[in-house]
Amino acid sequence: LSEWAKQLISESPAVFGETFDHVFGQQMISSECSIFWRADNSSSRPNSRYLNDFEELRSLGQGGFGRVALCKNKLDGRQYAVKKIRLKDRSPQVNEKILREVATLSRLQHQHVVRYYQAWVETEYGQHNVVNTGGSRTAESSMYSFDEISLSDAGAGNKQECTYLYIQMEYCPR
Repeated sequence: LSEWAKQLISESPAVFGETFDHVFGQQMISSECSIFWRADNSSSRPNSRYLNDFEELRSLGQGGFGRVALCKNKLDGRQYAVKKIRLKDRSPQVNEKILREVATLSRLQHQHVVRYYQAWVETEYGQHNVVNTGGSRTAESSMYSFDEISLSDAGAGNKQECTYLYIQMEYCPR
């Protein structure tokens, strides 16, 4: 990244938003898909990548680590299997094992292995989700960061707080 870009992303979100609006404001208004850019300042909607990007269609199953749901991506209209794994109550060793498995899955490409798309971490407070507390990894990305957050400590000290790892994968109907 250029020095300007590094400085911009290190500033507060408001500064980034103002700069983005200044550079892309006219395109956002005149674009054929301007509804995509429209800000929703409604405080009643939780700020969750999962809830904002996906429509949950039905449960596909559950296991010892979490559950899998069939979801439709609101932007591309495709169906995906999304795993939701609760991390709060797990031991540090178990959390690290889960993250190693995600990292391994992200590097696999084989016709007989379900395709991995991305993973991210969210923390819920009570019944409300908050902005992602961690990084994201896509199949094309080689950068991965959990922003200095220890998943083994996720949720410590707040009984209403739950940290989840979401894994977006290919949906195989059969």
